[in-house]
Amino acid sequence: MSQTSVFKPWVPNWAIILILIVCMLHSMVLLGVYTANVTYSASFLDVDVEDLQFSLCVTYGTFLATIMIESRLFKFFPTKKYFVTIYSLAAITFILSAYTDNYSVFIMLRMVEGILMALPWIPLRQLLITRFKSKNAVIIGFSCNYGALLLASPFIMNVAVWLLENYDWTYMAYGSALFQILCVALVMLTFNNNRFHKKIPLYQVDWASYILVLTAILCGSFFFIYGERKYWFDSSQIILALIITLVTGGLFVIRQQLVKRPCFDMNVFRYANLRTGFFLFVIFYIARATLN
Repeated sequence: MSQTSVFKPWVPNWAIILILIVCMLHSMVLLGVYTANVTYSASFLDVDVEDLQFSLCVTYGTFLATIMIESRLFKFFPTKKYFVTIYSLAAITFILSAYTDNYSVFIMLRMVEGILMALPWIPLRQLLITRFKSKNAVIIGFSCNYGALLLASPFIMNVAVWLLENYDWTYMAYGSALFQILCVALVMLTFNNNRFHKKIPLYQVDWASYILVLTAILCGSFFFIYGERKYWFDSSQIILALIITLVTGGLFVIRQQLVKRPCFDMNVFRYANLRTGFFLFVIFYIARATLN
């Protein structure tokens, strides 16, 4: 990690913290515009509710898979250009989605949005933690991170619903794109051209593991969402999805045991604290879902 600040010297610390938290809401905007009113979104795209639920799983799945390789990308690109590019692409994606009524194209855009959600998430959290001069900086940073996550979701959904009730679908997409442009402006205003990490070339990135786990997640999502609708194993599509999920998931686990630099170290499950934390995560995530 570089000891040189990536922020301009005139920007006060409180403003940096606030800007980082605002930029974190970028991911919630990418999700909230479609979860705000599932029925309306489905009718606009002329698809069933299950199809829209699958599109959300596509975004989440791509998000989870991309997290495993995002650090390599963040360490390769200059910090300021990295964030500006991500937010600019997110704005373009929203504009494209405003004029898309083809479900296949929509799914492709949702995959792109999943990638754009994942790329800035951990870097922003790292930057936020460095702004707290306390021995509990990590705890404070994570609290701000997930506190913003919990608060932003219902807020953004309410804004999206208001836009849908008073304007049409395109204005909701325009408003979401405008927020991404705001993030671009904040980054341009407060970041300098320094790097947060020493540059590491993009070699030996485990793209094979990325493809395997992404395929397993997407096919698994298809299996669980469409299984009941297609009468489970009476459908050849459901059987094929399950087979692909098991094969690619198994190959991913085996590959992590064999490669020198795994993108996900399976040995972490040996630690009792991690298993306990994972269990609590599942419980809290279910509780959060019921609140929404």
